[in-house]
Amino acid sequence: MANSFASQYFYACCLQGRDAIRGGSDEVEDVVRAVKMVDYFKAHARRAHTVLKDEDPVRGLLEDVVAFLHQHGGAWEGEPTDLYKALPSRHKGKAPQALTGKLKRLAKSSPRLSFSAGSERPEGGGDTRRIVKIHFKE
Repeated sequence: MANSFASQYFYACCLQGRDAIRGGSDEVEDVVRAVKMVDYFKAHARRAHTVLKDEDPVRGLLEDVVAFLHQHGGAWEGEPTDLYKALPSRHKGKAPQALTGKLKRLAKSSPRLSFSAGSERPEGGGDTRRIVKIHFKE
């Protein structure tokens, strides 16, 4: 019931704001109230989404990694920067090094996930490069 009233009030404020803008009147306060109402509803929607989704960054990263590995045949190998770019997750941290650390901790606590990081020198010489490997355990 309260949501219905709030929705109707919000709609009325929007209409008043629209009419004030079209009519060129000085009812700017109505527009300001409508903007504040939108901000209020957005804040509550964010809170509700967080509660409903049970926002746990570790669990979120695990779910994203599992989905990523399923898309890549159960395993992925490459440079940390490439993994960082390829993994679509908002829980991966702000840099490839942060993701590598999170994946190491995640693999230690997950019985089905294997993660390793190291370096290798290309055949025929050249600079060593960092390599990460992540896959499902058998």
